[in-house]
Amino acid sequence: MNKFLIATHGALASGILSTIEIIIGNNKNIEYIDAFTEGTDLVKELGTFIQEIDENDVGVIFTDLRGGSVNQKAFNMVGNADKKNIFVVTGFNLALILSLVLKPNRIVKEEIDTEIKVAREQMQLLEVESEDSAEIQNGFFN
Repeated sequence: MNKFLIATHGALASGILSTIEIIIGNNKNIEYIDAFTEGTDLVKELGTFIQEIDENDVGVIFTDLRGGSVNQKAFNMVGNADKKNIFVVTGFNLALILSLVLKPNRIVKEEIDTEIKVAREQMQLLEVESEDSAEIQNGFFN
């Protein structure tokens, strides 16, 4: 089973999960940690997620900033757990999370790499006075 954790500074993680639920509905395989907010113990909650990933599962932890405190803690804890079936992905966007969450089969590293490349292409400067304008208004997304 694929299991996901969104871990960010502040309430970004719960906000992303809220958006995901609007788009695809409730998914019990997605958890979140709003780090550095009242009542949140980052180390404990990361540890619980990591511990619950068994050899039949794949875990993907999304963090907001490469090298940020949440990313460092997740990366180090996964490394110390020595679980090759848990991946830490940093600098995520909504398109990336959705593409991985919607995968029906067990995720492998190569798929994550591919989806990261595709998600990067979703970030674009759209210019109102260009072909982008007509495509967006007509509902065509490249």
